[in-house]
Amino acid sequence: MPAYVLDGAGRVDLPRRPLAVSADAGGVGVELSASTQSGQSTGAVHPRPGLMILPRIADVTTVSARPADGQIAFPQGTVLRVTIGVDSQNDLDPDRAELRPMDVSGLHRADLATITLGAESLEIAARRTEVDVALGELASLARSSARGILRTDRLRDAQCYSVAIDIDSSMSMVHRFDDSSVATVADLLAGVSTVLGDATPTVSVLGARSTLVPECALRDLKAAVQGVLDSASMGVGFQSVPSVPAAAASRHIVYTITDSVPADFSAEVPDSSSTIRHLVLLSEVVPASIPAGTYCAVISPRSVETLTSDPSELSRIISQLLSPVMSDSTTGGFS
Repeated sequence: MPAYVLDGAGRVDLPRRPLAVSADAGGVGVELSASTQSGQSTGAVHPRPGLMILPRIADVTTVSARPADGQIAFPQGTVLRVTIGVDSQNDLDPDRAELRPMDVSGLHRADLATITLGAESLEIAARRTEVDVALGELASLARSSARGILRTDRLRDAQCYSVAIDIDSSMSMVHRFDDSSVATVADLLAGVSTVLGDATPTVSVLGARSTLVPECALRDLKAAVQGVLDSASMGVGFQSVPSVPAAAASRHIVYTITDSVPADFSAEVPDSSSTIRHLVLLSEVVPASIPAGTYCAVISPRSVETLTSDPSELSRIISQLLSPVMSDSTTGGFS
């Protein structure tokens, strides 16, 4: 019998018969659920973990997955494989739809597919339409952490942000260039940016003039940033006027990587109410000179190289980096 692979926003029709939904996450427990548009009961039966039977579809039904066994979110590296097929004991190879494998790391819940009742069939539509971009190890962990904090794999189009990363190239930063901590933090921010929106972040090295890091795949960003930093001209101070990203999103976040609060820094961006300035300080202490109302994340240079093995410290940093987004959520910015 036919097996349809649903990639992106794929749809397929299956016979109007009871459906079996199965999910496998490579040893991670999965709890499947179904909810209807009207709120009526789906009558779902769960014979065993990772398997759900839907005897009858009478309303638009959304199939979702959550981590089982008391876990709050799916662990890092969890890839979910889901099949929705006709439930038949007499057919060893029933009609079925196989969803594209999806990385659900950090998610508390993943909506998998929508089932709609047709005249003669059931329409199965995949819900995960975005393909995760390839990232390095730290960026991938940062993406998972951001997803867990925001409880979504990516902000919706009307709520998303475009991201710019500005790098201080004053003389005091030379050690942070040499030990790769600046490039590592830029890589971390790249992972966060994939949850805030789908545009590639703009990266600039600021000094007497601005040097734009060439566009590249996000998994290669750390090496590209380090290459520019290795040849950067160091100066005395820098102009902290942000490089607002040229992206389609109406809202912007500009992360400025530096080791102290710039003398000309202001949390406000003139003539740009949609742009948020966020300091990322590579420092062992929290400076007393941070202006009131400034969004700021303080990262110890000594901890940068161990972030991949220190989830609590990584979560603390990601929470600080997402603080303006969380502020939006409490004022109706996103839901």
